[in-house]
Amino acid sequence: MTVWSEIQPLKSVVLGNVFKTDDLLSCLNLSEKWAAPFREINQKAEQELDSIAELLNDFRIIVYRPKIYNIKSDIGLVSPPLSPRDWLLSYGDEVLVGNEASLNHHVRTHSTDHLIKDPLRMPHHDRWSDIAFNNLNDASLARPYLHMANVIRCGMDVFLTQHPDTSGNKLGQEWIIQKLKNINKDVRIHMVNCESHLDGYIFLVKPGLMLSSLPKSLLPDYFAKWDVIIVDEKVEVYRKSMLYKWKKLNPIVAAEYAWFLQSNPAETMFSINGLLINDSTVMLPGRSPKVFRELDKRGINCISVDMRALSYWDSGLHCCTSELERQGGLEDYS
Repeated sequence: MTVWSEIQPLKSVVLGNVFKTDDLLSCLNLSEKWAAPFREINQKAEQELDSIAELLNDFRIIVYRPKIYNIKSDIGLVSPPLSPRDWLLSYGDEVLVGNEASLNHHVRTHSTDHLIKDPLRMPHHDRWSDIAFNNLNDASLARPYLHMANVIRCGMDVFLTQHPDTSGNKLGQEWIIQKLKNINKDVRIHMVNCESHLDGYIFLVKPGLMLSSLPKSLLPDYFAKWDVIIVDEKVEVYRKSMLYKWKKLNPIVAAEYAWFLQSNPAETMFSINGLLINDSTVMLPGRSPKVFRELDKRGINCISVDMRALSYWDSGLHCCTSELERQGGLEDYS
């Protein structure tokens, strides 16, 4: 199984999981009043994942799922294996597994071990850091750390977030670059002037065509001749939900979000965090009339998927998927 780019036809993919609703609620120990919003959000998130899996199966794409583990451990509550893009990256016929900086994320990096033979794991110390998220770039985190969502592959060229912020450090960047060069000695590395996950900024649709939330002036020179559709839409409710990114288990926050899901059934939380199916079809979370219209003009079919409940758990479509195989060999798209 090989993956050389984001823009070749998809053959197999890992799709993330959330905890079973009953398991989640048993750990929170809330009264029914406060448990009900969590139940609604999590059950809808399960349904959204199942719907995505069905759509992928319709395209004859093989879908694998991470193993679900106990939400409670000796370090407290742990996070679900919802975003395999954070730790799992295929390039060529190798699979790279990244680190997590927080103990409650560590266990999820092993949830896909049953799918991979001999993965290349980022080295780490036996003692994991409990460092606060706003200090993850501190030099005291003396081990490689990088979310794989900071990496976009395009055959001979690979793009990395220049400033990973809380999703990586310099040692992590150096580790991934060296591994990519070991796999493809001629790979060309480009740094993109942005912060955190790169898949929130650019989406490669096909050779020569991309979506970008960055102005073209901030993109690497590699994209100078590409057709770049600038996506500058801002969805207020989505940005508000990010204010509470680390407070998802707060019952008041859950109640507010459940109200949003009930009261705004037609509301879309569009982002370019999407998944390419083949050379004429892309999946994108939510719906943007402008973007869909522009892609339709260019012969691209857009499939909109509902991810509003999954967005509560901080996952986009690209985040909650990680390719294991795409059709085709190593290409130079420059």
